[in-house]
Amino acid sequence: MKKHLHIPLLLLMLASCSEDKSVFPTLTQDVCIGWRIDSAITANPAQFNVLERSKYAAIYSYTEEILQQLLESDGVRNAEAFSWQIRVINDKSVISAFVAPGGYIYLYTGILMALDNEAQLAGLLAHQLAHIDCRHITKMLLRHYDLSTFESIAAGLEQAELDSIIHGLVNGSSTLKYSCSNEHEADSKAMEYLFDTGYDPYELINMYRKLLTCSVVAQFFAIHPWDDGRIENLEAAWKNLGARHGEKYTERYLDFKKSLP
Repeated sequence: MKKHLHIPLLLLMLASCSEDKSVFPTLTQDVCIGWRIDSAITANPAQFNVLERSKYAAIYSYTEEILQQLLESDGVRNAEAFSWQIRVINDKSVISAFVAPGGYIYLYTGILMALDNEAQLAGLLAHQLAHIDCRHITKMLLRHYDLSTFESIAAGLEQAELDSIIHGLVNGSSTLKYSCSNEHEADSKAMEYLFDTGYDPYELINMYRKLLTCSVVAQFFAIHPWDDGRIENLEAAWKNLGARHGEKYTERYLDFKKSLP
């Protein structure tokens, strides 16, 4: 991956989280709060059965190679600033994905099984990446918390608030729910990223069409609210960027799905 943070560096960053008094959280504070969220998630296997990286190295290598290609897009502003990592949660009954600030992306095996090809997975990752890169969650949190409370959460001083944030990220809430504007921006950015890869960018549109046919996607759309104009807007963006197709890698993706536990 482009960047992995070592523990000593994270400790230094955590120490600095409460020191910056800017009117908007720094990128470092995004990474701090993301790291705290990720630590809480990985420490709770009863709720989040995250696949062990050492045991499922091939799964992580596959998904993170796709993410790496997206991060190389010129449209990604914080590719170097954030600690980009994927966590795969083993629950095929859940067709969903969510993110935490600072570069953390969580994919349920249910949504990985629902997709048809690698280009659709690239589309899903591109959309999640865009939410992080545009700092949508940080902006949502600042509508609910003042900067001082945000800094305290990032520094680990507000465990109850952290638990509430995690619940909102996973299930959606009145506090943590992307706006339609957030979703349209993430779609637009995702399409741009995909055009900078060899993947078929139109598969982002087909990914949504596929998810809309699934019977158990309420959790995904509770986090990522749907409106009828999104397909039309995505098709317009695809045409404006050149209306090209590309690789889908369907067979390779079918092999990947067979490797999922």
